[in-house]
Amino acid sequence: MIKNIIIFVTMISLWTLFAFADFKEAYKIKLDNATKNLVTEIQKKYSNENQKNILIKLNKRLFVLKLKNKNNPEKYESLSYLQKNIMNELYKVSNNSKKTTIIPKNTKVIDKPVISTNPKVIIEKTPVVTKPITEVKTPVVTTPTTPIVDNNTCPSYYVHKDISASTFWVWEWADASNGYISNVQSAWDWRWYEHFKNWTENHFYIALPYNDFENWIRKKDVVNIPWYDKNIKPNESVVKNKWVRVEHNGKVAYGQWEDVWPFHEDDFSYVFWTSKPKNKTLLAAWIDLSPSLADYIWFKWSWKVNWNFVADNCVPKWDWTKIITKNNIFWE
Repeated sequence: MIKNIIIFVTMISLWTLFAFADFKEAYKIKLDNATKNLVTEIQKKYSNENQKNILIKLNKRLFVLKLKNKNNPEKYESLSYLQKNIMNELYKVSNNSKKTTIIPKNTKVIDKPVISTNPKVIIEKTPVVTKPITEVKTPVVTTPTTPIVDNNTCPSYYVHKDISASTFWVWEWADASNGYISNVQSAWDWRWYEHFKNWTENHFYIALPYNDFENWIRKKDVVNIPWYDKNIKPNESVVKNKWVRVEHNGKVAYGQWEDVWPFHEDDFSYVFWTSKPKNKTLLAAWIDLSPSLADYIWFKWSWKVNWNFVADNCVPKWDWTKIITKNNIFWE
């Protein structure tokens, strides 16, 4: 399968780079036909879920090509149009998965321990002391001081320093400004926007480049996640809703992990250990922040932040605890 994906991606890459001198209506028709033929071939050979994976890879590849051709308006617009077609097909496939795919009751979940030479991230068991926020622009609020639960045994997780960040939001539709990548659905929740507008989702949220599931099967490396619990339910994520502390220029906010991005889904060694991130595209962003969280710390696009995981009982009560996301996986 991987070999065929590479063939498809290469075909699209070469075709889009060399086939267009300028962008006219005739080329739109050619792009529409090319998309239709490509999707037909994919549908013939792969299951619905694998179709989605291929289209996601194509979409990401096209986005990278757009970045490389940002100074060539004709190629950039052609690539954008083709990427929009791919995203439309991805949206159709995703909706089909949402309607027809149900996690089988007898799905085998791999929870056997994996021996690893890498240390876990928990370094020590001393309380994490954070500076209260004393300066905010809008809205005007008071300083958070009281933890959700009084506890003097807050685990200390590795602090990722000087990490390039970007912003995203749950209702972000696919268009040219975001590389035609929709955030109406999340990696774990097909109803993310629906839950958000029904006020069951925290407005302070983040995305990191790791997903603990692949094709509804739990990944083997989850046993090396510091807070992994072998008793966790088969259809429950180990990382979704986990709290993260984000600091920028002395200002601190907290958010919950609700999506997978930027650009990678398997960067385990960066997210949970001390390795450098894999992502080298889109200004090398390594964490995504929601608008509420970004505004709170006065964050601007492409600036850098420090971040680390936080135990639930060590999160100060504040705007980020007014609505705490408890929704788990919604794939059905």
